[in-house]
Amino acid sequence: MKHWLLPLAFLATSALAQPTTDIGLFAGSAPNTLEVRVRPNAAFTQVVSSITFTLRWEAGSGATIAGPSSLVVGQNCPGGFFITPSGDSTVVNGGFNYYTFNAFGFAQLSAACSGQTWAANTERVIATIPFRPGAACANFRIVNDGFTGAENKDFFISLNGLPRTGTIYSSAAVKAVRGDLNRDGQVNITDFGLFVNAFGAPCSGCAADLNVDNTVNVSDFGLFVNVFGTVCP
Repeated sequence: MKHWLLPLAFLATSALAQPTTDIGLFAGSAPNTLEVRVRPNAAFTQVVSSITFTLRWEAGSGATIAGPSSLVVGQNCPGGFFITPSGDSTVVNGGFNYYTFNAFGFAQLSAACSGQTWAANTERVIATIPFRPGAACANFRIVNDGFTGAENKDFFISLNGLPRTGTIYSSAAVKAVRGDLNRDGQVNITDFGLFVNAFGAPCSGCAADLNVDNTVNVSDFGLFVNVFGTVCP
């Protein structure tokens, strides 16, 4: 092989070694949390160089994600790559809230977090993002749209320094509204039963604590009554 072909052959082999990776957004296992998951098309154990993704939801919903200084993102491999909120926090555009997250990594997954290496065609949770639901329905999604494209906030992933961006594979939104304790997109008699069971109890992070004061009391009941009967489209 000619010497000038060697770098090209190396780049081709290197690119094939990095899987194309998709991303999705789902309801978290804990109340009022969102899970960001990736799904590579081949196993990967090396360096997650960078990730960018943007969440979108209705500005009129009242749902909020804390600002960068107070937001705690659950990380699955902080020693390998660390996901942080963008410094511009929530941006409102065209009736939607946008919130961008970035990650940068320098250590191989196999060395930094051996139990968190990526298996082929298998979902891996990479971040858990807490939020507060509002009095109207929010439909949380990871999006590439006109705003994210213009602002360089589209989904992007680089593995070992090479772009390996796949698709956004979660088609359904994560629906959230205050008082939807069983997270089925509506506030009804089932949620009321769950609220009654929790009433009077101290709690931290429980779904029935609608005003987030670490107890379920008459103040929460007032908030619940205001949204009873809501059905998210």
